[in-house]
Amino acid sequence: MGKYFSFFEQISLYSNILYTLISSIRFRTRVKLTLVKEVNILTKSDYMAEKILKEVNILKSKKILHPDDSVENVLLNHGETKEWADVFWRRRYQHENRSDPEIDLVFETSPTSVLEIGTGYGRILKKLDKERQRKKLSTKLFGIERCKHMESYFLLFKKQQPSLSDVEIYYENFFRSKQFRKRKFDVIVLPMNTFPSFHSKLDLLFRTVKNYLSEDGLFIFTSYKIPQNRTKEERRKGKYSGELLVEEEKKPILLEAFRFTETEGPYGIETVTYLIYYRFFEYYSIHKKYIYRLEHFVPQKNQIEKIITENGYKVKFFNDESHSLVFGCQTI
Repeated sequence: MGKYFSFFEQISLYSNILYTLISSIRFRTRVKLTLVKEVNILTKSDYMAEKILKEVNILKSKKILHPDDSVENVLLNHGETKEWADVFWRRRYQHENRSDPEIDLVFETSPTSVLEIGTGYGRILKKLDKERQRKKLSTKLFGIERCKHMESYFLLFKKQQPSLSDVEIYYENFFRSKQFRKRKFDVIVLPMNTFPSFHSKLDLLFRTVKNYLSEDGLFIFTSYKIPQNRTKEERRKGKYSGELLVEEEKKPILLEAFRFTETEGPYGIETVTYLIYYRFFEYYSIHKKYIYRLEHFVPQKNQIEKIITENGYKVKFFNDESHSLVFGCQTI
């Protein structure tokens, strides 16, 4: 469990960390850290390496990266890492009051089985469990999560929600699953606006979902809703942010993020974001730095409808009354 830190405890804790970070005026340019390099994770093509090189040079010019950082330091497997698992778990209290409009639609047809893609530590499964109890259904819940480091956090989370004991979760890549080869699900849900992260794998996503859907089964997913009042100038701006994540009895993690200028792609706005994690030793000295590159796209409603049609599905229902676009679709 996390710990509530009083105002004065936070000031003292943050002061120690911030002192470490800014004691050299701009710590990135004065201190060379131990970098984690990519080893047999993904092979970067020449084209990708060239893109990353340009991005790295921009980040160096903005003093977001160290002068010695290179293309080989940029990792592409963010969603499978311990860093991501640790950060996602530490954000669980921020997630508690999050609205998830897709939950209301999952049980519309009283399904016998539901699969969640990207289970994380189990937050959505907890909501699905409460909803099936409220509707007095015996729906079997399943989850699949590619980050194996999430398993320990799910076990912690499950202790607070005993009814999740009958949920089956598999820690493997959805596209290469060995557990689901002979299974069919009445509903497959991809929640929390995760759809845009499948930027370069849309055809594979829809094809794999089709393999596991039962006859007349539903594929439900959500995507970001683009604010109508955003100007082109606002969309063109890069964005920097920082976050300090503190957990009782664990060393803090500092996270920096920089989102590059948005561009127009064939299916909507495309973005590239760099996430930089700093892990600490005792006394808040920096231990290791990890650099991750993420690609996302944010399509409009008509663009998502086109994607659905091109992949052999039809829209069964649509809802845009919340902060997200919610789609339910079936194979044709």
